Amino acid sequence: MAELAGLQRGEVTLGCMPTSGAYLLPPLLQAFGQAHPEIGVSLREASSPDLAKALRASEADVAIMDEAGLGAGIQSEVLFSEPLLIALPPGHHLAGRKKLALQALQGEALIVMKQGHGFRTIVLDALGRAGVALHVVYESDEIETVQALVEAGLGVSLVPRMVQRTAGPVYREIVAPCPSRTLHVAWHEDSALSSAAAALKSVALRSLQRFHGMDPPWQDGFEGPA
Repeated sequence: MAELAGLQRGEVTLGCMPTSGAYLLPPLLQAFGQAHPEIGVSLREASSPDLAKALRASEADVAIMDEAGLGAGIQSEVLFSEPLLIALPPGHHLAGRKKLALQALQGEALIVMKQGHGFRTIVLDALGRAGVALHVVYESDEIETVQALVEAGLGVSLVPRMVQRTAGPVYREIVAPCPSRTLHVAWHEDSALSSAAAALKSVALRSLQRFHGMDPPWQDGFEGPA
């Protein structure tokens, strides 16, 4: 009876990253609200390393994060992986190519997420492995600001495929080996999930795993949980 009551009247805190929240939260919360209308959800947006800290401190119950937040005390299940794309200003001299090697960005002005964001680490690691010397000109806490600065011609960037727009920057695929990021649904391994948190985790896995391989914007193809 207590378990059933928890699902009917529960509360759960969901963490998500600024690079993903605007894209994943609307369809996920819509599906969860349809399946469990009596469970309240509080949102916490932060970088994946900070979300991991929140899980360990019991300040969040479940979080959607990339691999940069995984570590001791964090248990997770994979949602999906997505490739990174090169974002270029319209009319950029590299925009005429269908695919680009990361080495083509040598000497280009880079726009990246600010220090502390997991996606920044993923981008800089990918460029470092490709031997690209970093020339960072602007940093932002928001992926949409990064994209707006690219569109304005202030530099180039790497972005997750999820944020690809139909208008704005020019996006180019990266030739193999193409860097990617993997999104996980995560929780603190030493904390038993409440009924409400377990329900949210289940809906996230059932719903968001469907988007692997779909073309953005993913919300257009969202049908809610089975």
